[in-house]
Amino acid sequence: MAGAELANPCAQPGEAIKPHPYTCLPTELIIKILGIVGACWHGIKPPLAACALVSHTWNTLCRPHMFHTVTVYANTVLPRFSFLHFEAAHLCKYIRAVYFEAFAAARIVAKAEWFPECFARLTNLHKLRLFSCVDGPLPAASLAVFAAPQLRKLYIQGWQFAGVYDLLSMFPPTLEELQLESIKFDRPPDSVASRALELKAPRIPGVRLEALRNLEIYDGDESIFATPHLIECPNLARLFICWPGERMHLPPWLPASLPELVLSCVLHCVIPHFGALRPALVTLSMSSQETTPYLSFFTWARDCINCLPDPCAIRALTINVTNYNRIPEGLYPALSDYEMFSRFLCRLREREWHGGSCLQSITLRIKLPAGTLTASDTPDGVAARELAKLEKGFAPLVKDNVLNADLSPNHEPEGSAPLMHCSIRRRV
Repeated sequence: MAGAELANPCAQPGEAIKPHPYTCLPTELIIKILGIVGACWHGIKPPLAACALVSHTWNTLCRPHMFHTVTVYANTVLPRFSFLHFEAAHLCKYIRAVYFEAFAAARIVAKAEWFPECFARLTNLHKLRLFSCVDGPLPAASLAVFAAPQLRKLYIQGWQFAGVYDLLSMFPPTLEELQLESIKFDRPPDSVASRALELKAPRIPGVRLEALRNLEIYDGDESIFATPHLIECPNLARLFICWPGERMHLPPWLPASLPELVLSCVLHCVIPHFGALRPALVTLSMSSQETTPYLSFFTWARDCINCLPDPCAIRALTINVTNYNRIPEGLYPALSDYEMFSRFLCRLREREWHGGSCLQSITLRIKLPAGTLTASDTPDGVAARELAKLEKGFAPLVKDNVLNADLSPNHEPEGSAPLMHCSIRRRV
């Protein structure tokens, strides 16, 4: 059956049922509809399963959507992959993404000798997510199994490895996007000296990932940031580092040509060493759980920018401030805070870079503490007051049409005053 055929509703009792001439849908349209149905359901897709029973043609059209993404848990990983390996190997070609939830990967590797052969059949796998494998490091040979030949996106969270090079064995050369979160490495607590020697003389060379474009590291182990020549990624386009501690590090193996740098940290974090990086797109996201004046946020951002080898290379700058200070006198930025940061940005724009100013776009987002409106405040009144401060404090940047600014509270608790919001938008 090439299309969806519906019976003629005008047929008389006993008359042979024939398809209505205007109710046969083109196959291309059916494919589009099935794709929309598949995109609306996550995990098990009951509507697609029902559609797959209509005919052999519909079954063939539904399979790429039904088996596009496979999510396995610790209690389902064995039966799911056992079914694929022993009964339905022909379905492996449809799988594009696999999500291993907590402890699922460790369980399948430990209990199924046939898993490497099964996983190798996922020749079209493009996305792999691995969550929580912290009971202990897996053998290096087992880790290499996950380096699928066509893998494009790899996310690893909460995993423990025997060494940094065991992690590298999971990176195929086709990787375009890599996200590492809370990665830990085994090492004796008193092995500082031996670890330093190991970093100077690695056992094996690093990996070259020419296809890698986006790298995100959340709360990374120091080995990732201390091992030189760990990853060679000459075409890396974006680096995102989220660091919850007091000392932020950047990997020493980053290419100097990195276009975009995004740093997310707590305020008063030690500014990292930028090496030879000259990013054109810079985002600084800062937060503080302590009683912190807004001037401290702007001062840290200024100092961080000044530590870059060439601050004038920045074309677009984004500053995100999240303040949890609930002391009444520190709920809102002062006009003098804006003026200090505005003067710095104006001086940055006035510097010559290849014969002219490079900084053409500035975005400022400030998240105020929740519940900032008092009983005597009105959202419109506070918004007007804060907007006037923004416009006056950043007047030169507003005049030059380079500033976008947003000021709004964090998520308000239930029953609190309405949200207040004010903003400045660049003229198009």
